[in-house]
Amino acid sequence: MKKSFGMKWSENSRFIEFDNVEFAGMAFELLDRLLSKEAAMQQSAEKASDFTLPPKCPQCGQRHTWKHMPA
Repeated sequence: MKKSFGMKWSENSRFIEFDNVEFAGMAFELLDRLLSKEAAMQQSAEKASDFTLPPKCPQCGQRHTWKHMPA
């Protein structure tokens, strides 16, 4: 037998009413997971935007972090 859960939602309201507490808990947990995933993606995007290229090497003109061996 398939369970069905009642849910009331309107465009004007910020609230969703559930008839079943267990279903409301599952919906809240799912929403919490989605929001935490979104926050993690936002943080990784911010870290990626903070990345800067190394300065150009005066000896060869390339961008690298290692130093040339003395000749």
